[in-house]
Amino acid sequence: MKINKKVVILSGLIIVSSIYSFIFFKNTQSIYTTGDLSFHLSRIKGLSTIFTSPINYETFNYTGYGVNYFYPFLTFFPAVMLYWMTKNLIVSYIIYVWLLNLCTTLVAYHYGERFLKQKKAAFLFSCLYIFSAYRTVDIYYRSAIAEAIAITLVIPVLFYAYQIISGKEEKYPSVKLALSMSLLVYSHVLSTLMSTALIIIFIFIRLVSKGFKNADFIAIFKKLFSAAGMTLVLTSAFWYPMFEQMLYQKINKPSVTNLYAHASNVFDSLTEAMNNDLTTYSMGLVGLLSLCIPLILFKKLTNIEKKIYYGTCLTWLATTSLVPWYLLQNTPAKLLQFPWRILSLQIIFSSLILTMIFFKNRRYNKTRELFYLGASIILCK
Repeated sequence: MKINKKVVILSGLIIVSSIYSFIFFKNTQSIYTTGDLSFHLSRIKGLSTIFTSPINYETFNYTGYGVNYFYPFLTFFPAVMLYWMTKNLIVSYIIYVWLLNLCTTLVAYHYGERFLKQKKAAFLFSCLYIFSAYRTVDIYYRSAIAEAIAITLVIPVLFYAYQIISGKEEKYPSVKLALSMSLLVYSHVLSTLMSTALIIIFIFIRLVSKGFKNADFIAIFKKLFSAAGMTLVLTSAFWYPMFEQMLYQKINKPSVTNLYAHASNVFDSLTEAMNNDLTTYSMGLVGLLSLCIPLILFKKLTNIEKKIYYGTCLTWLATTSLVPWYLLQNTPAKLLQFPWRILSLQIIFSSLILTMIFFKNRRYNKTRELFYLGASIILCK
């Protein structure tokens, strides 16, 4: 009987994401103590009454905290539905994280296959992405679940933006970008701003590239403007009530941090990556390899591979003190709070470039593939 390759790959992704999900939840008693989890568990409980009262007076120490006006929750709402079914915050959270990891592997695989044009390459990209050090820290150490959701959604956002900006053939690209961006807005606003900044950089690179014509710019502008307009309409359910509240009363804004003080020293960043310590905000050993290996093979890289490698390097450097963050302290960049958040974008570039380099040499065999995949998972952990 012939085995469907796609079924095997999807089954493998489900198994990998399941192992990754539950291996960190061996001790459920310690879950309450991690990062921002108490905040997000309170959100789950608070959202359980969203249809009867937008503000829940039984959470956040009975203060009537209007968090739902300022913290989008659409993509987090499945956790609430699980809470309705299980009546247990921890169980509902664990199941939700498993579903999120599963969705992340499938999303990374789908768009990896579309970009890389190979199923095996897409599988490797998906594994590297889900096991990336920063994403692991985000979920299991910081418990920054909203940002973790955004890490899943930023892939389609950047993919469709790339399709539009590079002039690739795509049906309804503006609609797809708008839907992806809207889901990102409904997950994590800061990640939306970071992705938008990266898209602007994509546009600038396209403008200065050879062979670019004014007609291309007009076509790109129309599609992006259309996507922006649709996104604005689709996300009005979030931003309209938020601005209404901001105009009605004085709002305590998020704390402003010293960006330069939270930027990593270059050598410390490299050391933390080499140690692959999941209690620090580093790119991990895989991220470090994504800086070193392409540099050795730089002359053999194609133009697109070089651009992805530049993206890998620059998004890492942006997290360090080499960037004069003190000059940006009084600009909108202060909303970032911590420069290491840019690693959420760096893991896309690093996972891509390592995958592309591995499959660059077509004379590989299955033993080598399995070895590389296993080594990647171990290194990520």
